[in-house]
Amino acid sequence: MALVLTAVAVGACGAGESSSDPEPGHRAANLLAAAAAPQAVLTASDAVENDWFGYQVAIDGDTAVVVGQSTVPGTAVVLYVFTRQGGTWTEQQRFVTGDPLEYGAIALQGDTLAVAAHQGVYVFMRSGGTWSLTQKIAPPASTQGSHTYFPSIAMDGDELVLGWPMDPAGGSNAGAAFVYTRAAATWSLAKKLVASDGAAEEAFGWAVGIEGDRIAVSAPGDDDRGQYSGSVYLYAHATQGWTQQQKLLPSATTSEGLFGYVLSLHGGTLAVGAPGDNTIAATAGAAYAFAESGAGWVEQAKLLPADGKPNLQFGGSIAASGATVVAGTLHAAKTWGEELGGAYVFGRAADGGWTQRHKFTSGDPAKLHSFGYTVAMHGSTCLVGSPVQKRGPGEVYVFGLP
Repeated sequence: MALVLTAVAVGACGAGESSSDPEPGHRAANLLAAAAAPQAVLTASDAVENDWFGYQVAIDGDTAVVVGQSTVPGTAVVLYVFTRQGGTWTEQQRFVTGDPLEYGAIALQGDTLAVAAHQGVYVFMRSGGTWSLTQKIAPPASTQGSHTYFPSIAMDGDELVLGWPMDPAGGSNAGAAFVYTRAAATWSLAKKLVASDGAAEEAFGWAVGIEGDRIAVSAPGDDDRGQYSGSVYLYAHATQGWTQQQKLLPSATTSEGLFGYVLSLHGGTLAVGAPGDNTIAATAGAAYAFAESGAGWVEQAKLLPADGKPNLQFGGSIAASGATVVAGTLHAAKTWGEELGGAYVFGRAADGGWTQRHKFTSGDPAKLHSFGYTVAMHGSTCLVGSPVQKRGPGEVYVFGLP
């Protein structure tokens, strides 16, 4: 699959963006508040160099889950559960999926944790403060016998969505998403979703989200606005089940923009990352905020970082919650000590306009290499992952949202 950010080509300004403004991402720089210090920094109890602690993060209330990777080849994904009490975070439990490969997209809600890996979905339940594996959901029949890779998973109540962008039903790597429902503590496959206009190499299912009776599925390989410009499909649930409601395309994008590389659907807001966007500079990145209206989902704003720069890949991670969006970066430094990435906080005003309100940083660019690689939020708490360090283990930073 060609969805490789380092291969994104330099392009012109996107439609709707003025080339007379050479640095549009800098125009709000004077509005930013001073960087806030983190409330806590989470590390693994068995931390070692190159453990990729923070590769995935999730938070729900006073529980946070962090994915790491054993440094021993062929060993399992490692999950760390932290709980907060009195403002202090402590590691509650460490466990593994049993899957010998490295991926581990996660979804957390209440006492249920779902982990997508190569060999299926692992469902853990918490009882009396202890997490236990209660079900392993086998890969869907159409994925078996292939190099299965599930990069995305989302959960809301008794419904779970699993993305598989390599599904071949509509052509090589056309993609699909699978909806599961829970009854009597058991998850079962309810529906397979495919794009109505799906085609080869579109990678439908690369990112997924669910809230209530709405599901969002991205296809960053879609070429409606140019090669790998990307799209997002919305599904609604009614008496006839899940049906495609709408296909979203960004108002201003370019080829290789990768709209839909990540998405987050929460609090009535859909946030979509496009880390290959070149509005500010080559692969500086962008994000988009959508809200549902009587006419369907409507783009409210294209979000750009106030200090955008080439290869920042802003929008490579994202989290939405109502009137707040946090977007992180995938930027990889060429030299240690370079100012590295960040997590940008955007807020929506009463008139529907979005502005950047804050930027979280590590405060120590000489140490960190991948701050902002993953983000998650719940309420007024935001997690920012930094899985790659200079001569050290990964870390996850906990911030209070301003």
